[in-house]
Amino acid sequence: MKLNSYQQEIVDNLAQGPQVIEACPGSGKTRTLENLVAALVESGADPLRIGIFTFSTKAAAEARKRIAGTLWPDASGEELAFFENPKSNNGFSREWAEEKPERQMLTDWTCTIHALSYRLLKASGYKLRVLSGKAKWEADNLIKDGLAELDWQESPKAVKLWISKAIIALIQPHEAMQWYAERLPPDVAWHAPDLAELYRRYSDFCKSRNLVDFDMMQSRVVYLLRNSAKFKTWAQSLFDYILVDEAQDTSPQQAEILFSLAQETGNIVFCGDVDQSLFRFRGARPEVMRSDFDSIWPEVQRFNLPINYRSTQMIVRTAATLIGQNYSNNGQYLKPFQSRPNAPEGQPVTYSEFGSFDQLAEEVSALVAQSETPGDWFVLSRTRAECAAIHTKLVANGLPAINKSGGMLFGSPHIRKVLAYARLACNYQNSRDDLEILGEIANVATVNFRAPWTRRRHLPGCNNTKSWVNCGCPIIAEEGADYSHSRFYGQKAIEAAGSWQGVIDQLDETNRGGFPTSRAKGAKDLVGFVERLETKTGARECLNVIIKDCVLPWLAAEEGVTDTDLAENGKVEDFDVLLSLCDPEMTVEQFLDRVEELSQGGENGNEAESVLVGTCHWSKGAERPRVAVNITRMPIVPPTRKPGMLPTGSAPAIEEERRLLFVAMTRAKEECHLLGALEWNGQEQLQSQFIGEVL
Repeated sequence: MKLNSYQQEIVDNLAQGPQVIEACPGSGKTRTLENLVAALVESGADPLRIGIFTFSTKAAAEARKRIAGTLWPDASGEELAFFENPKSNNGFSREWAEEKPERQMLTDWTCTIHALSYRLLKASGYKLRVLSGKAKWEADNLIKDGLAELDWQESPKAVKLWISKAIIALIQPHEAMQWYAERLPPDVAWHAPDLAELYRRYSDFCKSRNLVDFDMMQSRVVYLLRNSAKFKTWAQSLFDYILVDEAQDTSPQQAEILFSLAQETGNIVFCGDVDQSLFRFRGARPEVMRSDFDSIWPEVQRFNLPINYRSTQMIVRTAATLIGQNYSNNGQYLKPFQSRPNAPEGQPVTYSEFGSFDQLAEEVSALVAQSETPGDWFVLSRTRAECAAIHTKLVANGLPAINKSGGMLFGSPHIRKVLAYARLACNYQNSRDDLEILGEIANVATVNFRAPWTRRRHLPGCNNTKSWVNCGCPIIAEEGADYSHSRFYGQKAIEAAGSWQGVIDQLDETNRGGFPTSRAKGAKDLVGFVERLETKTGARECLNVIIKDCVLPWLAAEEGVTDTDLAENGKVEDFDVLLSLCDPEMTVEQFLDRVEELSQGGENGNEAESVLVGTCHWSKGAERPRVAVNITRMPIVPPTRKPGMLPTGSAPAIEEERRLLFVAMTRAKEECHLLGALEWNGQEQLQSQFIGEVL
């Protein structure tokens, strides 16, 4: 397709000087960038001196594939697949990629900003390994053990968040206590020494093993750019042109790296849409495209891509009215947003309100069924749990549906563990002798399980390496006194048992001293808990015991999930969705029969013929003819921080919540339906304030 005048002007400019491209939804932003790259190569620019960077791995993969398709229109599907994922084993070698500089540009320097940071460090001689696998598990346990040793009843998840904050701020361990004391709320400021100690241990762990997490990668590059003239000179000599896609999702630290790399040439292009900036919780700040960019590059050229080629006039006008509310105090930044010249008028955006969320889900099913084309539909929600509830309803009504934000509810790891215990409770379909079912509950202790042995943290200078050796070092967990909610009865113990009778036989195992083995203690806890569940014949009662006394403590120990998490990837609310499937008088067996029936109907269709259910975050960059947006909890109300607990983030900004709905609405090509419920999981909900802004 021929570029329009706005797109062609950008391509003709050939990325000369600092530029910001503000692109409305459906305006051909990525297409413009790929043509700009092709024009640069055609003009004689060295491909190996062009850096193309983006926020997410998914966006980087799409950019590589699309740029390759523009550079080589006759490229085979296999070649395009290689550029989409250069690390895949698809028959193309590194040597093949290096035969042409354009190929090497795509494989080496078309990537995320995290990957750029890692490659800069590696190319400059740093021998680092990314924190993952067993090392990450050990680092996570170091924090958990530290909390136990300090007798601090805090979430490991919250501690890791505050460690991340210090890493991003380039705080040295010896500076951390004062830094935390100045930033923590008064009721938790006295924990600054504890937080600083955990930060020191985490830093020492990574440093001693040459490990870096994602925050450390970027922070080390920022530190070197600020403090090493040699590194800065070398890094700034790498690129003649820097192009950034999805720039609205860039964090201030990432922007500093990109600004510094472009300092010598000044040829830097930030392309994105501030009105689609959705990742504040990951550090993204839309200001980097505006005030931050202007402060570094006062001579910036600004371009707009204002024409939406996707949606009807009615959808564009309604979405423009909504997003205009974000500019009541800074109208100078409101960019043009218009339909394509031949766009149909289309149907008005509709709103329907329901007394319960179940009624809303039924209406979504009815809308899809009436259209007779499930593959035309997106169904979008604010949270993962709402997606699970609507997806389950669609499947129950026999409609082909795929949940892109979590899959089938029953396939989530934490839900699978609940169902596994429920099956053991009634020996559903002889599940007690099913090693696959038993394997689901491996390492998931109950709330009653106590530490199987005394564990110690060996201090520097201690020659012992085994945590149970009594050397006088600090006790982390004391046998019979402290609770342990994970990693107590593992897969190997279950495989050794081979059956439920084998588990029972392990109850009598002893060591050489005649004391019960750790495996025997784990088996005792498991058998005792299942016997307790046998007395709970009602499905809801049984599931509540499993969730509260088993899986929730496991989530707290493994992931630091302790309270209802209303974020996009919250998990605790999934339990409420599961419980909503229980009728009042339903037995455990009847509930499991229903789960089996629903499971057979889910995830069987292909995407082209199925309703795609997902969060508003997930939908970014996608489109379909018809979109239903559940706005029951938009804007979302964050959970209140408990006194004495670390804050885990700022309240959702109303501007970003409005941007979420804007993104969801602009996924629609022909129809957009807004739906809201005045109840969610038994809790009253207010009508979304956004309704008054758009209708």
